[in-house]
Amino acid sequence: KHKLAVEDAVLEPWVEDVLRERSRAGEKPEELMDHLGDGYQGYAQMANLLCEWHAMLGDDEKALDREVRGYLKAVILRDFSPTVADSVFEKAGQTPQWLDKMTAEPEWRDLIYELSEMHPTCNLMQYAMAEISQKGLEADKAGPEAAAANLAIFRTMFREAMVALCDPSKEPSTDDLEDLKRLACHNEHAYVYVLSVLQSLSGEPLGPSMRRVAQELQRELASRGKGRQAELFHTAVSGGAAHTQACAALTSMMGTRKTNPSDILTLHKLYAGEGGGGRPPPRQVSFG
Repeated sequence: KHKLAVEDAVLEPWVEDVLRERSRAGEKPEELMDHLGDGYQGYAQMANLLCEWHAMLGDDEKALDREVRGYLKAVILRDFSPTVADSVFEKAGQTPQWLDKMTAEPEWRDLIYELSEMHPTCNLMQYAMAEISQKGLEADKAGPEAAAANLAIFRTMFREAMVALCDPSKEPSTDDLEDLKRLACHNEHAYVYVLSVLQSLSGEPLGPSMRRVAQELQRELASRGKGRQAELFHTAVSGGAAHTQACAALTSMMGTRKTNPSDILTLHKLYAGEGGGGRPPPRQVSFG
């Protein structure tokens, strides 16, 4: 069967390449059009025609449009292939016009957010999310998967989360903190990035609040079964690795959630300058 005669070939992204190839091979334009006509079913046009008929019969056009769009979104989410999408995108060599139109509309942007969460390594989705971010089109609505795959989006979401937490005009809400937890604890790279920023802010007027936020992140990571990793990250970022005795004492008490004379005595000696070469460790050895 001729490739141009497959069902609705005229709607396929490869149709122009095949037409050029067949034309160079000597096939006449009339023959090529006949093949396209043989496979034409016109499902998209029939769907539009049915919607027009419903509107003529008095159905609400906006409701019809929502129903059709909802069905299309469900089909795309079900059948989307990142491999095929990347292949089409790479062959195009430039931003497809349909992608510009999708990123311009809130409803289709929501679809891109969902697809980017489902397929975070898809080049097309990464490009689409970068375009949304560059245009300032609500990239903060993306989820942790999409943010983790795109630094620009991650920074935008992180900035929004920090602004919400540090807004002096209102009390930070549980939702604000949960948003930051989801973002920071998505993977190790995100966690260390956020932790480093919080550490750099620990000497500012909001320092105590930043340390408190870091403690909440550490608890969240521990609740996900990565308590030891959290300790190592906090120790490394805070410079605690240079003060092993103090870190060991603090870690011991944090692990048991109880104080004990031995660790308290160790910390007293260190901060009194009686150990560690006579130089006491910094006040914030770690966020813990």
